[in-house]
Amino acid sequence: MLNNYMHLVTAIYIANLRSTSRELASNYTDHFKRYLLGVLDLYKEAKLQSVHHACLHLEQLLVGLGPVHSWRAWAFEHFNYKLQRTKTNMRFGACLLSVHATVTDCAQVNLS
Repeated sequence: MLNNYMHLVTAIYIANLRSTSRELASNYTDHFKRYLLGVLDLYKEAKLQSVHHACLHLEQLLVGLGPVHSWRAWAFEHFNYKLQRTKTNMRFGACLLSVHATVTDCAQVNLS
């Protein structure tokens, strides 16, 4: 069980390095696959989830986009930037945002 856990730890460590290479990306996939096979072997009732499948594609992203820290939160940082620039006239709650609301819809609200 500890050996299986160490495969997960190693995969996460590799994925979060500040530099990457094709070899490191391949090592990430190898460790993550070993972890998944270990989970299925150790826990017979376990079922793989879609997030496990998505993690198997990280090798392609590491090779194509580089280190994860440089692109993982860009969309959220961009959204936060847009939210900070939205004029609310300090009336908190006047513009309710949800996951489905867009910043442009919020900016068009007349807050006179």
